[in-house]
Amino acid sequence: VYKSQMLLRSQASHHLSKVLRMTAVRELYLFNGLGAEYLARLETVAKQCQVTVLHAVETNTESSLHTHLAISISRGERMDTIMQKATELGVSEITLFLEH
Repeated sequence: VYKSQMLLRSQASHHLSKVLRMTAVRELYLFNGLGAEYLARLETVAKQCQVTVLHAVETNTESSLHTHLAISISRGERMDTIMQKATELGVSEITLFLEH
C-alpha cells in the first residue's frame, strides 16, 4: 500500500483551512502541476496542513473530441485572447483565415 506523509505549502494550507474550511480526516485530490493526481487524506489542519498520500490516481484529461476552430485573424490583443481561450478549452486544431 502506497502511503506517504507530507506538509502542504502555506498557500495551499490556507486555502484548505480558511477558504474551503476542510477538517481533518477528509479525503482530497492533490495535483503536482505535471499532470499527476493523488488521493490523499487531510491529517492536520493548521498553518501548514499535513496530508497522507494514499495512492496515485490514473487520469486521462485529454478530450476524446476533436475540435477544429476556423477564425479570421483579428488585430491587436484580441487574437492573443482568442488563442489563449481556445487553448484553455482544448481546441485540437486552429485554422486562420485572411480577409481580402
